[in-house]
Amino acid sequence: MQQSLELLENPLLAHPDARVDRAYVLNVVAADAMRSGDGARAKLLLEEVLALFKEAGDRWGVTRAVHNLGTNDTYMGDYTAAKRRGEA
Repeated sequence: MQQSLELLENPLLAHPDARVDRAYVLNVVAADAMRSGDGARAKLLLEEVLALFKEAGDRWGVTRAVHNLGTNDTYMGDYTAAKRRGEA
């Protein structure tokens, strides 16, 4: 986790060509937030992950981000949001 946070500080990940790389790192941080029970933080991070994958045109990444958002919705008890994401 600490290594992921340190990677986010790397200026190379701020470059537009590094969108997918940044999304993967943010996804790891979001997963850690989910595991620690911070669903609100995970949701914010995963929404950024989704936006980055969309900007990069990475369809697999978009699918993975939507799945992870739905999983987080389930962990947070928001089954309606999880179902809506699964139908998108």
